[in-house]
Amino acid sequence: MQDSSQGVIALLTHPVAGNPAQFVIERALAAWGLDTRYLSLEVSPDGLAAAIAGAWAMGFRGLHVDDPHREAAASLVPTTTDFVARTQVANCLVRDTEGWRVTNTLGAGVAAALTNIAPLAGKRVVLLGAGKLARSVAAELATAGIARLLIVNRTQERGEALSALMRDAYHIDCTYDRWEQPLAVPDDCDVVVNATSIASNDPHARIPLRLETLRRETIVVDATMHPATQLLRDARAQGCLTADGLSIYVRHVAAALELWTGQKPDLAIMREALEEFLEL
Repeated sequence: MQDSSQGVIALLTHPVAGNPAQFVIERALAAWGLDTRYLSLEVSPDGLAAAIAGAWAMGFRGLHVDDPHREAAASLVPTTTDFVARTQVANCLVRDTEGWRVTNTLGAGVAAALTNIAPLAGKRVVLLGAGKLARSVAAELATAGIARLLIVNRTQERGEALSALMRDAYHIDCTYDRWEQPLAVPDDCDVVVNATSIASNDPHARIPLRLETLRRETIVVDATMHPATQLLRDARAQGCLTADGLSIYVRHVAAALELWTGQKPDLAIMREALEEFLEL
């Protein structure tokens, strides 16, 4: 493997405009003084395999994969983690001696943000959504030792498939509930995680949730890239502790950076860079 003070890391995504990764990661690299470069490359879906092979041939140290490539990358690289093999979602390729190793830090961002508030072991979690991010989060939380998982999703096929995966692969108490009306949070729920795209274009959009059913002891997490979505504002008004999407993003990118460089980045520097990029 190359020396951690040298090399190139690249983001593969489509489109690349508006993606904050380069701004945030270059700020972290500059703080370390590492002679490492981070490139943002726009790669169409039909060019992904060639881009991954080309990056290997050119000696790139790592690849950062964003949508629409996260599912395709999971199947294109033969060396993978059990986590990726089960969820079929990847966002990070690390250069090993014999080839790329593909992994996923998306769920780790949510788990780290939650662990910063309280231990995860034994927690009872309600997960909103069943897409790529939700699959990553569910697997990460199951690995962290939560006691129970309720998946709530509008599309029954996706929700039931994720629930079955959690039971079969992670042996966790997991059930699915179809989301057809404002959700009443179970009385014993410890954590609510929003992994949907409902507020991605409008942070003021309301998640169909019966707010009066939130206990003060419930931790509410929203992976939407905004520090104060309507869900978080409502949860804080109920007295709940919260974790926002910026904290989650910084932590999952930091986990990837540690895989590529062997060093732990400064989360405060990365958060400041992200807020500057988003003009918050």
